Amino acid sequence: MPYVIVEWPEGATVEQKKTVVRGITKLMENMAVPADHKIPPDVVEIYFHDIPKDCYARGGKLYSE
Repeated sequence: MPYVIVEWPEGATVEQKKTVVRGITKLMENMAVPADHKIPPDVVEIYFHDIPKDCYARGGKLYSE
C-alpha cells in the first residue's frame, strides 16, 4: 500500500487538498509496478503535514515574514 506524505505551508483549503488527493491518487493508479499490476485507488494513503509558516525559512527569512 503506497503512502504519500505532502509537506507544505499551512493555509491550503479543503478544496485544494481534494484536488491534490485526486491528482496523486490518479498518478498512483497509473503507476504500474510491474507493468501489468495496477494500484487500486482505495489502498493509496495520503498524509498532509501543514507546516506553520513561522517554522521554516528560505533565503534567511521565515515564510511568515
